[in-house]
Amino acid sequence: MAESWQWQTAYEWMAEQMERRIGKRPKPDIYPLWAWSQWRDAIHRKPDLRSFGHLAPGTRGVRLACEIPDEQILLSDFLLWHHALNYGYLSLSQAEEEAFETELALCGLTHMPSGPLSDPVFHQRILDSWQRIFDLEDIGRPDWIGNQTQDEKAIQGTFWQLSLDQVREITVFTSRWSGLGSRKFL
Repeated sequence: MAESWQWQTAYEWMAEQMERRIGKRPKPDIYPLWAWSQWRDAIHRKPDLRSFGHLAPGTRGVRLACEIPDEQILLSDFLLWHHALNYGYLSLSQAEEEAFETELALCGLTHMPSGPLSDPVFHQRILDSWQRIFDLEDIGRPDWIGNQTQDEKAIQGTFWQLSLDQVREITVFTSRWSGLGSRKFL
């Protein structure tokens, strides 16, 4: 898969952030568990199981509602997390984005490399820009990404482990299409 290096970079970065912010992994080979804190917004906290995208249609699944102490979970903006997944620079404005791309071009680098940037300074600037996914209260510019209030954001949480006593509700479901019946996606 062409984007596997991007995803690996992002997931390793997230694991490093978790170790810094909520503590070390319980075991060296453990990777983060992922959950929704707010699926769509503060009103729609739980994922709507009628929605497209959870599982392939007809597949049985389980939704868990869990209670995890604040000090054991790292919350982040789901939409902005996609910048990390795509190895993108997370700018606060179009002007900042254009300035970064201009700097890259002047150094003979491209914004969409086939691997991590060879220049360690630019690579670190990209990684540092991802810190912005944790600022859930920043509304951002109205004409740019991340311009939602905290109550309007989709917020994900990552944590190292889940114990049975943290599970509050179990919902078994069969995945289906949302809305107007089957849809064709290319």
